[in-house]
Amino acid sequence: MKTDNSIRHIIFDLSEVIIFGLSGFTGNYSKKLGINSENEYEMFGSNELQELLRGSISEENYLQALIRRNRWDSAELDAIKELIRSNFHKRIPGTLEIAVELSKKYELSLLSDHAKEWVEYINEIHPFISNVFSHVYYSCFYGMTKREVSLFKMVIRDLNTEPGQCLFIDDSERNIQVASMTGLKVIHFKNHLQFREELERRGLLENQVCKS
Repeated sequence: MKTDNSIRHIIFDLSEVIIFGLSGFTGNYSKKLGINSENEYEMFGSNELQELLRGSISEENYLQALIRRNRWDSAELDAIKELIRSNFHKRIPGTLEIAVELSKKYELSLLSDHAKEWVEYINEIHPFISNVFSHVYYSCFYGMTKREVSLFKMVIRDLNTEPGQCLFIDDSERNIQVASMTGLKVIHFKNHLQFREELERRGLLENQVCKS
């Protein structure tokens, strides 16, 4: 196992990597809204979502657009807000522990597509964000999302580093492709076991079997 000594910065996605985001947030409420796993993204991953993540519209405007399009009762708005925030409390098993371990050796950053209202709530309930990550970038404050090369270039400039010295972790294949276009090294996150195995393979984490 050869260590990748070029890595200086490790950049994490937040939702679906460290905490839950919009994925499956409606839970038992989904039947009432007529949502299933096949149409969930179609209902919530609209053009308005991208505008929300760029900070161009408010959460209120975003949800009102969904309610009109999907012909939901307007009374659902507050319930959906609560469901979204409830989901943010849940962590993806094992990833934060890996991040803490990596932070002892590498400078960690967080790069997340999020809405302003959600960021405010997440920062309140998850103090680990400011404790573990030296730099935090949320799309809503920069008018760009991870669908755009320009956001990755901005982060690289701000970190005063080179793309090849950065490792980016994200659950979205699209985001991984854009990051690769920028020259970042990448790991497509699937679960914490696969993630740790990949880090060990690159020599960025000590192998747990050897360690024991």
